Amino acid sequence: MSAHAGPTAVTELTPHRIEQALRHMAEFPAVCLVLGEIVVLFAGVTSRYAFHAPLVWSDELASIMFLWLAMLGAVIALQRGEHMRLTVIAAGLPPTWRARAEALAEAERLEREAEAARAAADTSAGLATTELAAAGIADGGLEDARRLAAEARLEAEDALQAFDELTAEAATLRTRIDAVGREDRLASLRLEDETLGELIAADVREYTVLVLASQLLTRAQARYERERQPEVVKRAEAAFARMTNGRFPHIAIPLGKEDIEVFTTNAAAAGTDKLSRGTAEQLYLALRIGLVDQLGDVGAGLPVLMDDVLVNFSPDRLQPAAEAVAELAEKRQVVFFTCHPAMADLLCRVAPQAVRIELEGPAAQS
Repeated sequence: MSAHAGPTAVTELTPHRIEQALRHMAEFPAVCLVLGEIVVLFAGVTSRYAFHAPLVWSDELASIMFLWLAMLGAVIALQRGEHMRLTVIAAGLPPTWRARAEALAEAERLEREAEAARAAADTSAGLATTELAAAGIADGGLEDARRLAAEARLEAEDALQAFDELTAEAATLRTRIDAVGREDRLASLRLEDETLGELIAADVREYTVLVLASQLLTRAQARYERERQPEVVKRAEAAFARMTNGRFPHIAIPLGKEDIEVFTTNAAAAGTDKLSRGTAEQLYLALRIGLVDQLGDVGAGLPVLMDDVLVNFSPDRLQPAAEAVAELAEKRQVVFFTCHPAMADLLCRVAPQAVRIELEGPAAQS
């Protein structure tokens, strides 16, 4: 029976171990270069300013050491996932977008670390299997095999726990990214809502001012049309109100228009196209009376000729119209032609001083 001298350690060169070895090979020279850089620069500055005897080689040596330090530092930073980056674009972003970009970068880093942890766990499991095989379970190395298995199990559990923690942290960061995006969208919508509210308030104020101005102008125009009409319209208004027995007490000529409007007792306006034929002729007669009355002494010797202008008047308006003609006859000579004896009788009755002349013609002789 042969005795076993002890377990034979067999080390497998895995990618993880190679990466660790390269990192140590880069970190140690980098530390030495940093210390050497400090010593060289301190010596150069001291000799230059303290002893006034500068070292001519200090600047060149410091530059070369800094160059090697930059290259080794890039290797170390790449392995650690902490490579240098430009923050010009990120710094110019709004605070919410900058926080979102930083959170996204952090989430990517955590995912890389989680993948590295999983790879380390797989590597530990492979090493455990290899070392168990190398321990020689069949040759009596059971205790060493158990110890290696327990160590490998602990390393695998630690690696899985680190992987779970990194995954949870990455999920938390992504949740924060989504929350920041929603808050940013909500803030944008609130800003848009406030802007629209201000625009609506400004438009409402402007609309209110315009409506009030329009109403004031309308009232001023209506008042002007009622109170500032020409004297001809005022006199015609009195005559027309008398002829219509007070149904149309006002006449107006709207500003900027050539139409004539008449107003009923309840201030309802009506155009000449809405009047009956008799009422329209009464309005025309009232305007002619107002115009002739306004002339004063101009053409006082000329007669006013009327040819049966009262023929289309309703019976209740014949008397007031005849009285208006009689009043005009007191100021000017009026020659009124009519073929209706009743009309001649009415005019003679309202104007006792009138002279009635009957003409005989072919129609009368026949």
